[in-house]
Amino acid sequence: MSNIFEGFEFFISNIDEIGTSNSKKSSLESMIVEHGGTKVQNFLPNSTTHIIASVIDYRTNNIIKKFDTNVYSPKWVIDCIKYQRLIPLSPLYMKFINKETTSIFKNTIDIYNDNFFEDIGEDTLVEILSSMPKLDEEKNYKEVLYDLKEEYGGDCLLIDLITNRIN
Repeated sequence: MSNIFEGFEFFISNIDEIGTSNSKKSSLESMIVEHGGTKVQNFLPNSTTHIIASVIDYRTNNIIKKFDTNVYSPKWVIDCIKYQRLIPLSPLYMKFINKETTSIFKNTIDIYNDNFFEDIGEDTLVEILSSMPKLDEEKNYKEVLYDLKEEYGGDCLLIDLITNRIN
């Protein structure tokens, strides 16, 4: 096994089924320990580094209110193990984002949860693309590209190339 979670202490507040047979709380805790992390049964503000929850329940909400801490989806743990590395923070993996992390996301992630500085895998790309709104039937691609060009100040080579090809 790996040590990808070495130095991290996890509190699993709650967990629902997330598409894998190992997604129950005790199984997820075992996976975390197998990969170098430690687990606790109660949130310890001075040592717990990660809160994992499928939903923001009463208990998790009280922790958020008192400590303004991030809450990770169990999917983040599963994907870290799957890819054998710590997956960068992203709204896709978060159940609650605190003020500090929100500020960071505003400068590093677009409105579709695509990180400006990290490469993504095929699964993540599919998630991002499926979350994007469909084009209005009345608005054609040319109009959308001109809107994008205007939004980004007209200095986008890719948009220039695409619009020139459409013309």
